[in-house]
Amino acid sequence: MLWRKNIKGGVNLSEFRNISDNEFSKVVKSDKIVILDFWAEWCVPCKYIEKVLKEIKEKYENDIDIYKVNVQDTNIGTLFAVSSVPTLLIFKNGKPVANIIGSKSKEEIESIIQRYL
Repeated sequence: MLWRKNIKGGVNLSEFRNISDNEFSKVVKSDKIVILDFWAEWCVPCKYIEKVLKEIKEKYENDIDIYKVNVQDTNIGTLFAVSSVPTLLIFKNGKPVANIIGSKSKEEIESIIQRYL
């Protein structure tokens, strides 16, 4: 697990690395499916989604990469009009192919991911 100190001084315990504005372009241009998890520290459903994403990553670890995007620390969300959290954006070949807004079950998220594998 990665320990990350956030801007406000708290510590985020997460399986997934938070990305910055500068890393965005490089991260999404992967050969794998890339999932960006837009979240905020105060968002309770975001904590649930992280647990679901951990299970999904274990199942599809060779096919997907998952990164977190803190909407309070980056401008990436404004590029895609992310207006609520949690929001998942799914990229294939560097282009957004799907978005999932709100807290969804593992099965719902997997069914969307499987369309792009």
